[in-house]
Amino acid sequence: MLNQLLDHLFSKIHEAETSLPPEQEKMKLKYGPATDKEMMTISTYPSEPVVKFWLLNDGTLIFVTFIHGDNLSSHHVTHTSFYKTGAIRVKSDTHNRVLMLSYTEEPNSKQITTLQRLSKLHNINKVLIEYGKWYDPNVIPMSSSSELSAILRGEVRNKSLASQFHEHVNQNPYNSLLNEDGNLNVPLDMDDNELVDMEDHPILTNSDGTITLYHRTNEQSAKEIQRTGKFISKEGTGEVFFSSQPEGQGEGYGDFVVAIKINPRWVRISDAFRNEVHVAVMSKYLFKSNLVKKFKHVVDDSLSE
Repeated sequence: MLNQLLDHLFSKIHEAETSLPPEQEKMKLKYGPATDKEMMTISTYPSEPVVKFWLLNDGTLIFVTFIHGDNLSSHHVTHTSFYKTGAIRVKSDTHNRVLMLSYTEEPNSKQITTLQRLSKLHNINKVLIEYGKWYDPNVIPMSSSSELSAILRGEVRNKSLASQFHEHVNQNPYNSLLNEDGNLNVPLDMDDNELVDMEDHPILTNSDGTITLYHRTNEQSAKEIQRTGKFISKEGTGEVFFSSQPEGQGEGYGDFVVAIKINPRWVRISDAFRNEVHVAVMSKYLFKSNLVKKFKHVVDDSLSE
């Protein structure tokens, strides 16, 4: 009788450890575990030559071809809500040997084991926690699987005084945006997804209900866009990509920034970072009237007509 009870208990524990939240189960069914080839395949996202995955609670790595948001958009799931299921966003820079992670729930044993195996495969010797409970803007050196486990559990931190101050001043920077009910005014994209960054901070809205977005490019293209109001899609999808910030993750696309104001319902969220959101806009929705009057050369900080 005792043995039966123990078998039943162990069965329940195993079931709890291996079952996935519905959001993760849908992703696993649609994309499947990463293949051996995908384990070494660099993302096609421009200026981000890293191998990308979503890591599920059962230790499964889901390969990301372009951006992490693409794997979520079909299920109408935001980065923030997906993190809350226990999922981990993984980016592995095999050239610089850096493992970049984002998560809000403490990784379980299966996830840690998978990341240890991935680190060995990619010869990783540094970890960067880009977002989450153990966020740290500094790269943390590591030389063993046990060190990686300690870093993931928050037992090893390399936080600078500057980053601690940054966290303090950003604890609640949106009090002025609360509506009469005490809730944030959060803009929604064309698929009813909230336009929020990794920390649930919304893209700021203008007084007319539009949002301001920034497109990085070269000087010639910036002048042509300013002259004609036309954006050329280089992705083959008819979409043009923008950031909610003039500087940040989009810096690799060029030294010139073109700003627009647009109805948030005409955009599609594509990725989220700390204090930054990336969106895609169909070029057919972009007009000269959307342009802010001047574009900016971010290297010398000058404005051009």
